[in-house]
Amino acid sequence: MSNNEMETFNHKNKGSRHLNHLVEFWNLMAVKYDNLGLPYYANEVRGVSPYLKPDDVVLDLGCATGIFSMEVASHVKAVDGLDVSPRMIEAAKRNAEINGVRNVFFHEGTLCENDLIDRSFDKILAVDVMQYILKPDIAMNRVNALLKPGGLFIQETVCMGQRLTTSFESIYKNCRKGVIPYMNFFTIKELTALTKEAGFEILMHKELPNKNNCVYINVARKLR
Repeated sequence: MSNNEMETFNHKNKGSRHLNHLVEFWNLMAVKYDNLGLPYYANEVRGVSPYLKPDDVVLDLGCATGIFSMEVASHVKAVDGLDVSPRMIEAAKRNAEINGVRNVFFHEGTLCENDLIDRSFDKILAVDVMQYILKPDIAMNRVNALLKPGGLFIQETVCMGQRLTTSFESIYKNCRKGVIPYMNFFTIKELTALTKEAGFEILMHKELPNKNNCVYINVARKLR
């Protein structure tokens, strides 16, 4: 096996292990995920609603049990929710059926392993997602490809590298031990740079006030 083949094998193997760990972790979380409560999601929607239009087709990346997707659906034409956890997707479909939401569609998979069509979305939302993605540069390039020209990528990310706290130190140790899935400890500067390098222009960015962590929001427009 050549060095290049070995590097490719190691990368795929590491990615596969990470994905399996993510699926196992979020499958376990699916049962209690909705305990977070609707008010939280309502606040999230208020944050993104100024950028949503009635004729938008939206992708909710890391949709979990679909509560946020359904809240967004009331503002747009249609929402596709994507998540790696089959139990999350089962719960999302069940929630949509119970609530009678007909313009939201849920899919199990990753950004790079699905039937999503390039240039098919007006907006892509990633709320509390990017820190879990092993290769965020590849993910952002894929987001760019999926967006229509001039489409918006709206991120809300916990930038754990921005301000280390005791809780973040505990998360870091648990990541190293494999207790929880690998997470990126972004700084705001690093996440902003990744976004720009993927062909986006930052239209708005802000840090949400929170004494325990650094929650960073940015709205970026596709340039190429």
